[in-house]
Amino acid sequence: MRNLIAKNGRSQLRRMTLVFLSLAALVTLWMFFVRHSKDFTKIPLIQNHYISDVIEPIRMVQVIVLADGGSMGLTFQDSRHVTNAVCLARDDAFETSHLSFGGMVPDPHTSVPIGGIEEKAFLGLLQRWQRQDPEARQWSKKIERYLQSDRKSPLLKGNETEEQVTKGFATNQVKALEKRN
Repeated sequence: MRNLIAKNGRSQLRRMTLVFLSLAALVTLWMFFVRHSKDFTKIPLIQNHYISDVIEPIRMVQVIVLADGGSMGLTFQDSRHVTNAVCLARDDAFETSHLSFGGMVPDPHTSVPIGGIEEKAFLGLLQRWQRQDPEARQWSKKIERYLQSDRKSPLLKGNETEEQVTKGFATNQVKALEKRN
């Protein structure tokens, strides 16, 4: 009888240990995914004083690619028709890009820290725009397919409108900011 109780007790202990380890693994995975979430849509715009007065939804207006080979200027308009400009300025010396506000060309006086709360608030704004704009969602899928392909065929076909190209570049900016945040 003692052997039977000891045997059942050990198997019960094993089951409890297995359940505990499983729960611990689930909690660890949940914490990892919460910490590494790329969803910044909950960050309020007030965190970035350059765009704190933007009233959503926004629409993309214009994009320019600068001659330095990687910097990009973007203008967008909020629901009050107020236009805002931002520049993702490439810094080849440091192999990084800095985000600056107020113009489509780099401005060190309006740069925000890489990965800082201001950048994340702007990224959240772009992510909300991307979720509500069907064409932006299509661009996101198209860019993902392109990045997973051999990249021999061009992403732009040449028959896109200026609005489509602007949305494509803005979507690409979302991906670039998500990658580094």
